[in-house]
Amino acid sequence: NTPPPNRPPTPWNATPVPQRAAAQPRRRASGSPNRLLLGIAAALIVASLIIVGIIVLPNLFVTTVILKRVSPTSTAICANVAQFKAANAGNAVAAAPFADVPFPAGSLSYDGGTKNVGGATVHTLHTCSPSLNLVTTRSFFTTNMPAKGWSASSSFPANGDGKCGDAYCWSKGGHFVGLDTPTNGSGYVVYDVRLVP
Repeated sequence: NTPPPNRPPTPWNATPVPQRAAAQPRRRASGSPNRLLLGIAAALIVASLIIVGIIVLPNLFVTTVILKRVSPTSTAICANVAQFKAANAGNAVAAAPFADVPFPAGSLSYDGGTKNVGGATVHTLHTCSPSLNLVTTRSFFTTNMPAKGWSASSSFPANGDGKCGDAYCWSKGGHFVGLDTPTNGSGYVVYDVRLVP
């Protein structure tokens, strides 16, 4: 028998040729550039904070300590005034009946002696107070003397005419206190506190 001639396969029994899908364009992850920029910015901020912590803050601390160490105390200001240094002046304080007379912080004084003036005995305390000017020192006394029970007085027995002569005399229980001969210095005021028992 003669074999049948080769026939081309019919469409229904033909082996299908697989078709490749068309290549799809690869999508970039959304937001990637923004995330990268944010990461860089965060790193720069952290680096800046580290630099500030290492360099700036220690310098500020050192500066503060130096300023505190070199700033003279208020007492040292008057202690370096020639006449008070020579007299070895101590903290400003008056004896009874003037023990409650207030003095500005850091004030120093030394005994100026006792005299009979205008028929009255007057004791003088040469005093130095750290202050910017006379007004500040006088204001201290006009505020604090009444708070201690001392009343402003227009009279002062140790003056020739018996008058105070200014607004810086006070009295209590027959005793008198007056400020006299104030002088401005460099950061301090020198004056006399006159006490009439």
